[in-house]
Amino acid sequence: MKNNNSSIAVILAVVLIVVAVYVFWESIKIFFKADPNVQAAIIAAMASVILALINTRLVQRRAVFEAHKETKAKIYEEFMSKLTSLFGKKGLKAGEEKDLQEFMTEFSSRIIIYGSPEVIKAFNEWRESAADPNKENILRKTGQLLLAMRADLGESIAGLNELDIFSLYVIGGKSALRQELQG
Repeated sequence: MKNNNSSIAVILAVVLIVVAVYVFWESIKIFFKADPNVQAAIIAAMASVILALINTRLVQRRAVFEAHKETKAKIYEEFMSKLTSLFGKKGLKAGEEKDLQEFMTEFSSRIIIYGSPEVIKAFNEWRESAADPNKENILRKTGQLLLAMRADLGESIAGLNELDIFSLYVIGGKSALRQELQG
């Protein structure tokens, strides 16, 4: 039965394509036989319809972006808050590790829904870098994640690199950060 239905669907699709090509070809023949003023009106009408469809799609995309932007900002702010609370700590106190695991699980679920592909990729790379003994690599992956979040919110990241973000947290800025990474 299933095979019969798929055969009918294929035959129907082929018939529809043939009919569509025939109608298109006949329309083209009629169009070129028409008065030039009618041709101009048809072209103008088609251009208006196409532009209206494009504009509608762009407006829909912008509305979705704006609707999600506030939620994304809240999610990313919570992550930044958790991240900054961990800066400079040598270890976690009793109970903090479980809280951190719960936060990361919840954060992961939320960015799967709201994060852009770039944020999801950067987050995965950041999590993988957590076991890296190279402190600079961890900071760079964290910076890449933060830059991806910033871009996802529609903010410019032009001229910024992943270490620029951390220079805001270190007294002495970039030069102090580089010295700490080297020493």
